[in-house]
Amino acid sequence: MLEHINNNYLVIAPLEIKKQILKEMSEKKAILNIKFMTLKEFKDNYFGSYKPEAVYYLMKKYKFKYEIALTYLNNLFYGYQLLKPYYEELMNHDLILKNDLFKKSLDNIVVIGYEDLDNYLKSVFAHYNVRYILMPEENYKPKVYAFDNQVDEIVYVASSISEKLKTVKINDIYLINVPEDYKDEIRRIFSLFNLPINLDTNFNIYGTESVQKFLENLKQKRNIEYALNKIEKNEIYNKIIEILNKYAFISDVDDIFIEIIISELKQATLSKNLLKNAINTASISCLEKGKYYYFLGFNQGWAPKAYRDDEFIKDLDREKLGLLTSLEKYQINKKILIKLIHSNNLFISYKLKDSYQTYYPSPLIEELALEVIKNPPVDLVYSNLYNRQKLALLLDDFLKYNKVDNNLKLLLATYPEIPYLTYDNSYNGIIFEDLAKFLHNKLSLSYSSMNNYFLCAFRFYIQNILKLEPFEESFAVFVGSLFHECLSKMYDDNFDLKQTYESYLENKNLSEKEAFFAKKLYFDLEFIVKVIRKQESYSKFDKTLTEKNIMVDKSGKLKVSFLGIVDKIKYLDDGNKVLLAIIDYKTGNILTTLDNIDYGLNLQLPVYIYLAKNGMHKKVQIVGFYLQKILNSVDMDSDNVQDNLVKKLRLEGYTINNEDLIKKFDETYEKSEVIKGMSLTKNGFSSFSKLIDNDGIEKITNLVDNKINEVIEAVIDGDFQINPKRIDNKLLGCEHCKFKDICFKKEDDIVNLENKKFSEIVGDDNA
Repeated sequence: MLEHINNNYLVIAPLEIKKQILKEMSEKKAILNIKFMTLKEFKDNYFGSYKPEAVYYLMKKYKFKYEIALTYLNNLFYGYQLLKPYYEELMNHDLILKNDLFKKSLDNIVVIGYEDLDNYLKSVFAHYNVRYILMPEENYKPKVYAFDNQVDEIVYVASSISEKLKTVKINDIYLINVPEDYKDEIRRIFSLFNLPINLDTNFNIYGTESVQKFLENLKQKRNIEYALNKIEKNEIYNKIIEILNKYAFISDVDDIFIEIIISELKQATLSKNLLKNAINTASISCLEKGKYYYFLGFNQGWAPKAYRDDEFIKDLDREKLGLLTSLEKYQINKKILIKLIHSNNLFISYKLKDSYQTYYPSPLIEELALEVIKNPPVDLVYSNLYNRQKLALLLDDFLKYNKVDNNLKLLLATYPEIPYLTYDNSYNGIIFEDLAKFLHNKLSLSYSSMNNYFLCAFRFYIQNILKLEPFEESFAVFVGSLFHECLSKMYDDNFDLKQTYESYLENKNLSEKEAFFAKKLYFDLEFIVKVIRKQESYSKFDKTLTEKNIMVDKSGKLKVSFLGIVDKIKYLDDGNKVLLAIIDYKTGNILTTLDNIDYGLNLQLPVYIYLAKNGMHKKVQIVGFYLQKILNSVDMDSDNVQDNLVKKLRLEGYTINNEDLIKKFDETYEKSEVIKGMSLTKNGFSSFSKLIDNDGIEKITNLVDNKINEVIEAVIDGDFQINPKRIDNKLLGCEHCKFKDICFKKEDDIVNLENKKFSEIVGDDNA
């Protein structure tokens, strides 16, 4: 290409061709004073472009959606009559960027790789010394390979490339104009043939955890700094900063700002780390001699590409403005494609169907009288993996439909022991370095995640490592959050339950049925607050912490934080120690048993003890740890509804076996109005009183610590076996698990455990 370029030339070319020219200059040791621009860069400099402020201006003044504002701005510089008032208005507000010096600097122009220029641009170039470098025309007539389906097409191409690699470098092989619906199958099949490929050079960041977390906090708090502080600082963080800086002129985080940022992030991409030695992809405009190109999907509608009259500026007006109409685009694309077909380094193929629909071959095949080879045989010497998979498919056809393929006998003789009609669901492990990179060397554990691990390690892996479970807020979850929010604020000065309740309901998208129940539940909550205040009037524990976030650092090879949020801690500082009672609210069914805690199960209350003793940085004495069911129904045989509900609000859990300490927490302990089952008889505490001593609490604390360490070690070892636990014929590990369709558990995977009473674990003195 250098023969067409001299010093002081402006070269307008796609980035791929720019790289080719620079490579040629390097090989020939040519030194030229030239400037490169893409066609978009030329347009922006010649006609003008818009400032980011223009997007916000149109959205703010005219209530445009982001996409509409962008469409207007991208079509602003063609003299379209409909947009002239907007152009003039934006000019008057200094929202248009003009480069007046650029036109004066233009003289010699070379246009390469753009054969689809419209008359509007050609009329501009006509004012200068312009030269167009077009794709050369050749007379080669390639064969076209036709396949019944897309998979066979890709398999044949993979086999053909494998053969080609005997004499050609892998970096000299390209797939061109790859349709989006081919990419997943190409990745799968090429991996079977061990063919590395750079199929996508960029990845979109919108679906990443960092972006979604940033947007969630931005919408919630309307504070950019707060939202940024909630995400990890990495290349995605830097991309978010780049977009925010673009719109730094917006002072308020309003709905328009959020819409803009969301739209920008949906389009934002980052470059992937490309493989150095791999097959690459290319566009139709930059074919090189000595390279080999594969054009898959040579079907009607794609080759040549069909265009519709659906752009903002319609064909009738485009013709008047000198812009390409949909028909002209098709004709130019067809002309370019015909040139491409006649080059001598191109493989062409098409399919008749894929998994979803049928297709027709490109009309160019008949128009150019190209020879079609239908369903050519695949050379079965390049992939044992593919051959085994193919054999399984052929056996399916044979057993189900009595269909005998020509390759069936050959493959069956070559692979007589494939695991046909069997499967292996076992977890095969993961390398720690890969896992640490995926986790960004950080791990957050909690009671619920640890409980998942001990129910089934694979369930923990899917839900808490890969985080594949989407959050779905049911009405029950919503009610729980509502009640927790109100109860956490009941100790605030000037607490107003009704105002707090209604404030939480604001802007919540509830159905009529849900809104009805939400309104009705207010009176239940009002009753609950009244009862709790009455219960606490019997206690000397005069201080309260609510929604206490406690963290214990368990870092080692990974930075590990064990976290927990305790709904309520009642405490009394008696000078020597801080006496604590831990209370966790429950709106659903509650289970206060501490049986089987040495298996890592039923650890919710023990975890709160562990957090209180290890994360509060004070010498504490645990007086009690309880669950409190705050949403109850009345028993059918109840004579007194109110008394029945008051009893059900009593605390359920374990209390220290020290009468002096109990009395400080509950003055009514002899026949408790506060703690379920707590009472005194002439022989001491009743058998229904659940008591525990300090040794028992210490054993629980150490047990929880050991169980946390066990989970951490399992993560470091990548030990996530499918091992659901079963106790007394109850398969606990699979209860409420949303991933049962993934693991394909077998009976051998299930771990049977014996029910172990709490007294066996911590001693008979604790009931």
